[in-house]
Amino acid sequence: MKRIIVISALFLIMVTSVLASEIVLTDLSVALRLADLEHKQLIVMFSDKNCYYCVKFIDETIPDERVRELLRAGYVFVEIQKTEDTVEMNLEGESKQYRYTELYSVFGVRGTPTFWFFSEEGHPLTNLVGYVPAENFVGVLQFLGTKVYLDGISFQDFLKEDQDFIGKQMIITLEKEDAEYILANDSNARVYSGEVDPNPFSVWVTEDAQIAESLLENGIYRVVLISGE
Repeated sequence: MKRIIVISALFLIMVTSVLASEIVLTDLSVALRLADLEHKQLIVMFSDKNCYYCVKFIDETIPDERVRELLRAGYVFVEIQKTEDTVEMNLEGESKQYRYTELYSVFGVRGTPTFWFFSEEGHPLTNLVGYVPAENFVGVLQFLGTKVYLDGISFQDFLKEDQDFIGKQMIITLEKEDAEYILANDSNARVYSGEVDPNPFSVWVTEDAQIAESLLENGIYRVVLISGE
């Protein structure tokens, strides 16, 4: 019995790790470009290797089915640590090279995890400090995804109503080079090759405009149409 429990625990850890790896990036430069190309909002999780609640969030919140659907439909999620890795970011109208360690100061991070949310255009929107359980994170993702805050609706008022928002569907026309970048760097991206029941949360890539429209009609949230020569 003990052996069965141990094996089950190891299997659960492996599954959780796989689920997280499909969602969580660790390269901010890649995340920024994917968010721009896929017209998705960006979430940067400021983390620390010794942070218990950071690990708890990755292990428990990210694998939640509803969280995963919302993230795959409309967000790019990246976890960074205090390292000497660098990224070029445009903050306050100025493009500059930053070390990850510097970003903790730039964004006023005093504890981990701290989440910063960015618009599709790369503008910082708001931040959230501390561990967030799945049921609460779902509300945050829906609130920012619907953009009802632009109409003056508060988060508290938003949560008073039942929400079924998952994401916004769109066809994005890109050059072949950009489409190939997505396929190479987004584990959720696929070239459409006639799948009968395509996953609505994958990013599907095609060169056929009619197929792109058909995918959209079938509930796909992101379709990349490679532009003709």
